[in-house]
Amino acid sequence: MRLELLRPTRPWAAVAGAGLFLATAALVASGALQGVDAYAVAHWMPWLRPRDHSPLTIGSLVSPEPRGPFGSRLLLFWVYPAAVIPSAAIVAAASVRLRRRGDGRAALVWCLLWAAANAIELAGKALVTRPALFATVEGARVHVTGFDQALPSGHTLRALVVAGAVAAAWRRGWLAWIWAATIPFALLAIGWHTPTDIAAALFAGLALYGWAPPLSRSRG
Repeated sequence: MRLELLRPTRPWAAVAGAGLFLATAALVASGALQGVDAYAVAHWMPWLRPRDHSPLTIGSLVSPEPRGPFGSRLLLFWVYPAAVIPSAAIVAAASVRLRRRGDGRAALVWCLLWAAANAIELAGKALVTRPALFATVEGARVHVTGFDQALPSGHTLRALVVAGAVAAAWRRGWLAWIWAATIPFALLAIGWHTPTDIAAALFAGLALYGWAPPLSRSRG
C-alpha cells in the first residue's frame, strides 16, 4: 500500500495542478497579477474589514466568531466547515465510514490529502509575499496587511478535500460539492482572500485530485 500511495491515480492532474499553482505563486510574488487583486479589493469585497485581519486564535479555530453586518455573519457560518478543526472532524468521520465499509486505503488517502492541503497552505503563506494591496476606508487608503501573505486560500483547499471525502463516503455526499463551489465567492465577499489566492488554491486542489482515490460504486 505504501508504494501505491506514492503513485498519483491521475498523473495529468497532479502535474498540471502543481505547475499552475507554482506559476500563479510566482506571478503574484512578482506583482504581475496585482491589478486583478486590486480591482477585487475595490469592487468585489463589500464586507472587507482592512483593520480586522487579526491572527488566528484558538477560539476562532474552535468556533466561528461572527461580527459585522448580518450578511457577513451568515457567510462566516457558511465557510466555517472549511476551517481547520471542523474540516478535520468531517474528513475523519468520512474516513471512519470508508474504513467500516472495507475501503481502508481510501480512508487513509483522504486523511493524507487533508494534511497535504494544510501543508500547502502553510508553505505558500510562508514563502509568497505579494505587493501591498490597499482599500479605501472613510476616504483614506489603508494597507490590507492580511493579504500580504495569504496565498493560497486554505479554506478553499480544505473545502475541496471535505467535499471529496464526503462524496466518497455517502451516496448523497455529492451535494457537498455544491457547498464547496460557493466557498470562493463567500471568501471574496467577506474579504478574506483575493482572486489569486483562490485560483492558487484551486490549482493546488487539482494537484491533490491527482492522488484522490477513485470513487467507489458501493457508497451507502
